[in-house]
Amino acid sequence: MMTLIPWYYRWAAIGLLAASVAITAALKMHEHDQREFDAYVAQVRAAGEAQTKKTAGIVTAQTNITTDIGASYGSASARLRPRSGSGALHSTDSASRPGSGSVPAVPRAAPGADGSPADARPHPTDPPADLATCQAEYVRLREDAAQTTLQALYWQAWARREREANPGK
Repeated sequence: MMTLIPWYYRWAAIGLLAASVAITAALKMHEHDQREFDAYVAQVRAAGEAQTKKTAGIVTAQTNITTDIGASYGSASARLRPRSGSGALHSTDSASRPGSGSVPAVPRAAPGADGSPADARPHPTDPPADLATCQAEYVRLREDAAQTTLQALYWQAWARREREANPGK
């Protein structure tokens, strides 16, 4: 029996139908995947913007804490100077002046491996040259101890306030 449509046209039609179904399914899956990807991109973008705002808030809080502690340290250091014996700490750099609000700079390093440091002091076992030198050294050591203690207290206060401001860290 003879058919109206030859067999090779029937197979071609079946092949085209299968190809069109496969292409349609692939396009639908791509659209679905693209929608999911677009939603993911929007979610990541929103999370990034939220984290940026959170980070900006943390940076602002830390800057405020550091500025406040620096100002408090400067005023406390200025109040400490009149009580420290001679009336003025021995350092002359800008960080040790009243109201500067910053920690004094580290002294210059020794010029070599065997050199004396820039702020060398007599060894504790060396006998004092005279009573005035001994008293001056005592005042200087007392001033240094007071200033170092004040710095340590303010560093601790800064660390405590930073921890309180950022409890998750």
